[in-house]
Amino acid sequence: MVSFLDALVTGGTLMTITSCCFFLGILYSDWPYTHALLWASEIGNKEEVAKLALDHYVHWLDVPKFIPFTMYGVVLFGFIGFCMKIFKPLEEIKYFEYGSCLVYVLAVCCYVSNVRFGIYSAQAGQWGDVDEFTGLSVVAASEVIITFLLLGLVIIQSGLFFAKYEDDRVKTEFYLQELRTQLAQAEKKVKETTTSSAKVSGATKGETSATVNKKK
Repeated sequence: MVSFLDALVTGGTLMTITSCCFFLGILYSDWPYTHALLWASEIGNKEEVAKLALDHYVHWLDVPKFIPFTMYGVVLFGFIGFCMKIFKPLEEIKYFEYGSCLVYVLAVCCYVSNVRFGIYSAQAGQWGDVDEFTGLSVVAASEVIITFLLLGLVIIQSGLFFAKYEDDRVKTEFYLQELRTQLAQAEKKVKETTTSSAKVSGATKGETSATVNKKK
């Protein structure tokens, strides 16, 4: 029977993978602008690229409130999953679990400090000591960093999930084989006992018949 702790860890793994994949989907939707900003010299006019990216990022601040709130809910969903996994991790994989949680925190911090702040700067048109194109490029580069962090998390968590699945499968086969062996031994023992009982019963009947014949 699967223990409550195993079920908790498995559920946490699925929650973390789901959360990371959700954010990878959002970052993928920004990829045309990210690619254009970081490799604009190979694409065309920087001013045109910057204008398209600026309109795209500023539009995120004008969407209905439930859309960013949904995203924040998914962030919390991922944090809950990691908390479930690091509550009582297995000794052999605890550093993977702690490291994964730390990477997730770094990805969220990178989004808040660079991407979200950069979008507000884009809306206000104030970039400090850098020009607009450089500021937008920093936002795009931050999204690339977050993408690699989340991809690493998905790979690690998927590997841990598969390792747990494979370990459970091997253990199940081993225990089933042990059970079959024990059943076979029990059946053999019952047969031997039955045969011995039959021989003893036959010998007893033969002795009884011989005794009766002698009395006659």
